[in-house]
Amino acid sequence: VATALADAGDEPPAAFATLLPYPPETAELRVVRAGQTLASRTVSAHAPQVDLTMPTGGEQWPASGEGVIAWSGNDGDGDALFYTVQYSLDNGASWQTLAENLTASPLNVDLAWLAGASQAHVRVFATDGMHTAMDRTSNPFSVANKPPLVAISVPQDGAAVTLGQTVLARGLATDPEDGPLAGKQLRWQLDGTVDLGAGQEIQLAHLAAGVHHLTLRGVD
Repeated sequence: VATALADAGDEPPAAFATLLPYPPETAELRVVRAGQTLASRTVSAHAPQVDLTMPTGGEQWPASGEGVIAWSGNDGDGDALFYTVQYSLDNGASWQTLAENLTASPLNVDLAWLAGASQAHVRVFATDGMHTAMDRTSNPFSVANKPPLVAISVPQDGAAVTLGQTVLARGLATDPEDGPLAGKQLRWQLDGTVDLGAGQEIQLAHLAAGVHHLTLRGVD
């Protein structure tokens, strides 16, 4: 099977992807340009094997620290293997890639950045460049939920405004489990006591002279 590359002239190299038919008798893949083979891959006789060893299911990962994902892999032809690790927070309905092109186990995951889930799963793919194998957790485990990440973009810390000036306040929040927050999920407060309302933007009018503190809370 061959894929031809058009002459790119002085253009810099770029990655590309294409889908090709893969009949059972395929023995080799080649990337060909102007009759010259740029890359090739021989189809080996054996597919790799991969066995996910950690987590096994039932673990309770905390909100911070490290989570260890471990596996073992081998290939009957002695080919080098590359691994992709994915995580699901919805019992396998969808997946997100945590790392790819790994050459060895384990993968240590920073749990502070891993979305919480009560029905979490992980899976590992192993490929020799042609064949692919996969193993995943048989039983779910849990990861502690994380609070939203909140930021006020304007006004900036230490901003000074003229007495009587209307001030626009804008902020945002995102939750590792629920994604971006909006509307009533964002609550503004002035000086720790005055409720200013909800939403990504509010306007502050008739501020008294002096120093004020603006707080934005995200509720997941």
